[in-house]
Amino acid sequence: MWHYASMSTPRQVPDDLWGELEQLLPAAPSHAKGGRNRANDRTLLDGMLHVLWTGGAWRALPRLVFGPWQTVYDRFAEWKRAGVFEQIWARCLHLYDRKLGIEWQWQSADGTMVRAPAGGKEAGPNPTDRGKPGYKEHLLVDGRGVPLSTVSTAANVNDGPMLPQVLNALPIVRPQPDRAHPQHLCLDAAFDNAPAREVICEERYTGHIAPKGGRAPKGIVHPGGQARRWKVERTHAWHDRFRRLVVNWEKTLASRYAFICLANALIAY
Repeated sequence: MWHYASMSTPRQVPDDLWGELEQLLPAAPSHAKGGRNRANDRTLLDGMLHVLWTGGAWRALPRLVFGPWQTVYDRFAEWKRAGVFEQIWARCLHLYDRKLGIEWQWQSADGTMVRAPAGGKEAGPNPTDRGKPGYKEHLLVDGRGVPLSTVSTAANVNDGPMLPQVLNALPIVRPQPDRAHPQHLCLDAAFDNAPAREVICEERYTGHIAPKGGRAPKGIVHPGGQARRWKVERTHAWHDRFRRLVVNWEKTLASRYAFICLANALIAY
């Protein structure tokens, strides 16, 4: 029996998804000269999902279910170096696009702070948490809130300068907008500046930026201009369902990015 979370994403790899992901994994090394058999990839991926969902330590993995925790961690490190987790995210985005179609028309981007009690050389002082070490997640989502791009930085990095990287860090190719298929980008007041508008134009988006001073009470209401930026904020809340992402205990941004890719893949799936 498969167990599901309240947001309907699996805590173990479903059969149909495993059929898609198995071909992405590196080939097992040859045992022509003997040696121990390689641990089952699917079981180890389930162990990684267990860590992602529960936020527990690698050492706390149930040995009877997943085997030695060191084996699960070593496979995680191997796949991280090989870029497997971003490939998994990309494959799930393609599955989502095939079934429902990625909603490119209305996208939104935003950043959120993440505490990092253990610090780390890539962390930075969190301006919203008395300068304690932290990270910031810069996120781009489609019109349904499915993650399209994620970039992690130190907590003291502003959202605006990261916009070009966020818009170009997708694991899949973004179709170029045209008159028949425009792409709108909804942003908060942190992007209400000339450099952000220049980036929006260069990337051929139609920008919708909340003004820093707030909207005028009698401001013009454009047809179809209902609020859409809340969807990226909801996706940040979806990330918080994955307990491993709520507080950062990873030693490197590469490890955190691997877990974020897994979470994004499950959301897309």
